[in-house]
Amino acid sequence: MVATDSRPLRMTAFFGLLGEHFVAGRLAEAARAWSFPCPVEIDGQLVVMRSAEVFEAYLAERREVALAAGMTALTPRVSAIEMPRKGRFRVWLRWVTRYGESVQEEDHGTVYFMAFTPDGRLTIEMMDIVQLPTAQTAAAAQSA
Repeated sequence: MVATDSRPLRMTAFFGLLGEHFVAGRLAEAARAWSFPCPVEIDGQLVVMRSAEVFEAYLAERREVALAAGMTALTPRVSAIEMPRKGRFRVWLRWVTRYGESVQEEDHGTVYFMAFTPDGRLTIEMMDIVQLPTAQTAAAAQSA
């Protein structure tokens, strides 16, 4: 019998726990997954989260907006995982948010630049939030 690689399950569990921390307001626990300073690229603009406290404040603002909209759960949908090189790799995912009975998938994707720490723990070193093409932009690209 060949052993299977559990990396996709580990990534889903890792990000799933981050989603649970976010929804429950355990932002300090969520922030422990990141290494600081942490560059975050959003729509071509680079923001550097200099400390866990700054990042927690950012998460608190996003959480407040999501809760006001009725968020009850946040789960990851992992699209791809890069093969690690020298302990570093990227994970592409989209977050799926539950608002009561409705479910909404983000209209953007996030690339997480990951690394293994010397003790084997996963850490996020950088994030790139990428706007995904709409049906119209995809159709325009195909006709060009």
